[in-house]
Amino acid sequence: MAQAIFVVAALAATGIGAYSAIAQGQAAEDAAKYNAKVNENNARSAEYQAQAEAQQVRRRNAAILGRQRAVLSKSGVTLSGSAEDLMYDSAVQGELEALNVLYAGNVQSGYYQSRARLSRFEGANARTAGYYGAASSVLSGASSAASSYARYGTSYAPTF
Repeated sequence: MAQAIFVVAALAATGIGAYSAIAQGQAAEDAAKYNAKVNENNARSAEYQAQAEAQQVRRRNAAILGRQRAVLSKSGVTLSGSAEDLMYDSAVQGELEALNVLYAGNVQSGYYQSRARLSRFEGANARTAGYYGAASSVLSGASSAASSYARYGTSYAPTF
């Protein structure tokens, strides 16, 4: 009877170990999926923030151009020649600043998107590792049960 207890205990430990390995892999995958969603949200946020900031830069540039135009007009300068070049240069610089803000937002968004993809990959690997861990536990448990059965030499024949 004691021999049967060793075999049953080995099989029970095997089942618990296999279940634990699968559950651990699934929990890691769930955490990775959550992290991926957080990174996707951060990517969208970076894009929206860059768009809002670029819009502010453009508004600020429009105000600067308006002040320049008013100052030039008030001083009697016509908007041609050097004055026109000054206005054009200011407009170009303002737009370049807005485009740089958008570019930085795109870079930041790309970073978060890459992290989201990496999190999903890590989650899939954790799930797979859980299955391998379960299979390893089953094989180890079967070996332990067979060893216990052989060591104690019983007529009890476990069925797998």
